[in-house]
Amino acid sequence: MFIYVFVVFLLVVQTVNGDQPDVEMFSESFNQDTEMVLACRARGFNTSGIELHIKKNRCDLLTKEDGVKTSGIYQQGNTYWREDYIIISKSEMSNYSCEVIHAESRFHVEKVWDPDSDGPGRIISSRPRVFLSVDNEVQAKITLTCLAEGFYPRNITLNIKRNGNILTREDGVDSSGVCPREDNTFQRRDHIIISKSDRSDYSCEVIHAASDSHEEKVWDHHLPPDTDDKDGDSWLKSAIIAAVIVVLVLVLVPVLFLVLVLYLRSDLGDRRGRYSDVPQDVEAPDSESNL
Repeated sequence: MFIYVFVVFLLVVQTVNGDQPDVEMFSESFNQDTEMVLACRARGFNTSGIELHIKKNRCDLLTKEDGVKTSGIYQQGNTYWREDYIIISKSEMSNYSCEVIHAESRFHVEKVWDPDSDGPGRIISSRPRVFLSVDNEVQAKITLTCLAEGFYPRNITLNIKRNGNILTREDGVDSSGVCPREDNTFQRRDHIIISKSDRSDYSCEVIHAASDSHEEKVWDHHLPPDTDDKDGDSWLKSAIIAAVIVVLVLVLVPVLFLVLVLYLRSDLGDRRGRYSDVPQDVEAPDSESNL
């Protein structure tokens, strides 16, 4: 019976984009419609470190002793997937959810099974992915950006800090607010424009209580390639140009001088050659001897 169910699930697995990990929580009728197979499927991950939990009432973690079966980790194309399932009675009124954690990509999503829907389940919570970056601005300015994306529900706290102090709109912080994404999660992007020479300690703090996430990333003062030490780059370029000129002078001048010498010698030889048939010892006639 279990082998049959397992084969059925294998047949419905589809390939997804590795850049878009996906979690589904769904059910199918089983055993003359008195029971159902409740499945949790995670797919589209770039590495095999997929942790998957089927939970009851969001608290009780179900194991193989409770009847949970697993496909294990499988590779399909360039991505990895895993599917766990459990057979329950159709009269079961408990709330079941599926939690998937992929530590390498900081992916953490929990979906709940919706018995009144044929969809892939409802997201209960999704941990935000946090990014801190800098971009070029005019003159000696850069934009420091803090991005939190992929979280659910929408309530989130995002702080840009300078030397441990939270910056506000009065300090120049601008925010996109919380915006929806196509995968039914949310994102928020805050940024501030600062001087490239500012040596203060900047960090990005994100708190998402629903997914029990609290992360803070610190800027390492690394600048984009075309703004990284522009003055130093200009000095280096000037030094390189000067060195090239010196090399050209030291090499070309002797070469040109040598060419000139060879040319002059060749020209002198040609002129001598033109008069080579004229006797060199002929004396001018003595006018008095002819008298």
